[in-house]
Amino acid sequence: MVQDPGALGIVAGPRTAASWRKTVRLKPGGYVFGGNVRTSEITTLPFGNRHGATLRVIGGSAQSKPLMGNNEPTQVECVFEVNEEREVTLGCELRASGGEARFEGLNLKIQQ
Repeated sequence: MVQDPGALGIVAGPRTAASWRKTVRLKPGGYVFGGNVRTSEITTLPFGNRHGATLRVIGGSAQSKPLMGNNEPTQVECVFEVNEEREVTLGCELRASGGEARFEGLNLKIQQ
C-alpha cells in the first residue's frame, strides 16, 4: 500500500477492532466528519454488527459507509448532529480479520 506520512494507519490481525480517536468540544449544529480511506485486502470478522473501515462518532450510531476489500482513496463522510454543547469522540475505525486501512485528509466541518 502507498504510504502517506500524514495518514493514520491500522493493520488488522485475525480479530481486530481498533481505532484512532480524537475528542472535540462542539457547539450545537450539524457536522460532517470526512476524509479519504484507502483499504487493502480488508476481510470481515465472523461476528459483530460493524465491519470494515469507517469514520464514526464513538458511542453513537453515526458512521460512514464501511469499506471492505481493496479501495483506492475513497471519500467517506459521517454526518451527525449535536443538540447541546458537548464533547464528541470521533474515530477512524477498522473492524476486520485481515487487511489494512489508511485514513487520509481528515476534516470536520459545519454542515450548512
